[in-house]
Amino acid sequence: LLRRCPRFRTRTGFIGRRLLGFAGRSEKRDAAVEALKVMDAERRERIVRRWFDMWVKGTDTGIAEIFSPDVHYIESWGPEYRGAGEVKRWFDEWNTRGRVVAWNIGRYMHGEDRTVVEWFFESRMNDGGGDTFDGVSLVGWTPEGKIGFVKEFGCNVDRYDPYGDGDEKP
Repeated sequence: LLRRCPRFRTRTGFIGRRLLGFAGRSEKRDAAVEALKVMDAERRERIVRRWFDMWVKGTDTGIAEIFSPDVHYIESWGPEYRGAGEVKRWFDEWNTRGRVVAWNIGRYMHGEDRTVVEWFFESRMNDGGGDTFDGVSLVGWTPEGKIGFVKEFGCNVDRYDPYGDGDEKP
């Protein structure tokens, strides 16, 4: 009936084309987004928490399980890692030079195929240095429920009011 009735096909739009196997790229993307909606917020949060906990413990408990093989990871201060293998290499190497003291999650905000995570980060390096800052991660999810993209943004915790006393501060 669908093949013989052009009027029905045009009226059914997406459904008719899907039933006939003619779904376009945007329709396939829409289907992938619908699949991501099924991936509930709690599951996403467990995956992000697992990643942060790996850093605090200094142990890889499943980088290959939570990241897409072709993940793109951008740190807040510039370095980019492409592929789960490179993320693991970075993780292993970094943990020889220091340790994460805290990576505390403030809150999550979920969209169709994205999650935004607010957090506080503190590290201590073997040479005595370290970092403390607030941050936000934009996490993109694959249709398979793995992390496919991360872009971090950092914010200095040493804040001040430049006009607090009427004078500009350096």
